[in-house]
Amino acid sequence: MQEMFTNFAKWRVDEGVDDIIQTYDFAERAAIQVPYPHGYHGVDNQGRPVYIERFGILDVPALFAITTEERMIRHYVQEYELLMKLKFPACSALKGERVVQGLTIFDMTNGSISTANKQTYALCKLASQVGSDYYPEIMGNLFVVNAPMLFSGIWAVVKGFLDEKTRGKIKIIGGTFLPTLEQFLSIE
Repeated sequence: MQEMFTNFAKWRVDEGVDDIIQTYDFAERAAIQVPYPHGYHGVDNQGRPVYIERFGILDVPALFAITTEERMIRHYVQEYELLMKLKFPACSALKGERVVQGLTIFDMTNGSISTANKQTYALCKLASQVGSDYYPEIMGNLFVVNAPMLFSGIWAVVKGFLDEKTRGKIKIIGGTFLPTLEQFLSIE
């Protein structure tokens, strides 16, 4: 445990994580929203920030025509730091108690076999590795909505990278996702 914390602290210093919000200029932030729409949108019924990713229309080649894998890693770290330092405190103030987890929705609308390629898999693994290595336990719930049939095969592979506790927070939902989401979110 001590070695893990030492490695974590070293990573934060080596990568300039404490100042990344102010120092990292991710100028392509708006441009990447076209091939990779993602971001935070309000709070759920528990006061947690809601993150939505339109994974079904992700275009990895177009994304990497705009940016690089290294810059995406720094983008993910910067986004996690914004979550930890700004979004969670704002949600906590609004709720009147500490908020330390979020709700995530992966929308697989228009997902197909061409979406589920090696590049997409590598980007997904990269993003989840940053989260699990350096920001564990901040995922409250994750819903995969509009999941196509091929997703069950992908999920069988991906869930092998996740621990049991994390797998239990993830729910795969087809096109009739509204009743489930309405338990956590207002329809607006």
